[in-house]
Amino acid sequence: MKKILLTLALALTCCWASATTVDDIFNKFKTYENAQFMNLPQEMLQMAMAQSQATDETQKKAAEKITSIDLLQLDKADEATIKQVTDMVNDLDETYEDLVRASEEGTQAIIKMKRDGEKFAEMIIIAIENGECSVIRMCGNFTSDDLEKLSHMGL
Repeated sequence: MKKILLTLALALTCCWASATTVDDIFNKFKTYENAQFMNLPQEMLQMAMAQSQATDETQKKAAEKITSIDLLQLDKADEATIKQVTDMVNDLDETYEDLVRASEEGTQAIIKMKRDGEKFAEMIIIAIENGECSVIRMCGNFTSDDLEKLSHMGL
């Protein structure tokens, strides 16, 4: 019985240890040729919002809940690289839930969310089109209403 429990515990540990994180995706691909990576911390986002005149106060309040945005752009990505990105996104641990999966004529979009209770802690957006692949991670503490307001801002 001990051998069975030990084997089961080892198998579960291996499964847990092999789960992909969003940081794994950024760290693997940000050094690729034609890759651009940018991290926008909250202070930078607040400065941009202070300069913005195109948004109303409710949108600004929603944007203030964003703690950081990470952007990875892969230009001229070959099919193997795009497959690696999508495989890693599909291997994200079960704390990320699919919000949107869409594919049409060579264009693919995936949006995943990570909840913290009733609020969202992370949103991951992957867009693939014409050999270009973008991965965006938005961290914060926002509600569904906040996301709706942010979508009207283009965030």
